[in-house]
Amino acid sequence: MPNSNTSPDAKRFEQTSQEGRSRILWGDSPEKVSAWLREQGFTSAQIEDVLKTAQLERAQAVRAAGIDDMIMGFLFILIFGGMFLVMFFTRLRFALVDFTGLSGAAYGLYRLLRGVYHLMEGGSYQGSVTELSRED
Repeated sequence: MPNSNTSPDAKRFEQTSQEGRSRILWGDSPEKVSAWLREQGFTSAQIEDVLKTAQLERAQAVRAAGIDDMIMGFLFILIFGGMFLVMFFTRLRFALVDFTGLSGAAYGLYRLLRGVYHLMEGGSYQGSVTELSRED
């Protein structure tokens, strides 16, 4: 809960810092955000601090999205691949079930590999971090 004794300048500083961090998460370049913060009256040390924090948050968000993708991919492979294998090794073979099992497992492999890529990529990801969860 914000302190009611906080000065208007401190509130403005915090809001502007948060907007700078948000701009980094949305995919703006550090140079562009640095120029914007300079226009808002931030010192070089304050700009460096905001950018460092934002880039760490961004890398963490990209890696978290990668882990989510890996988990979902593994679950798709487990469920649909398992469904395909059960049908393959039994006499209950239906073309639709085979197709569903294989396509679900292939999608799971795609999500798993995309998750590994984002996990390794971290802070070097270009674009909005909020778009990572909507890439499907």
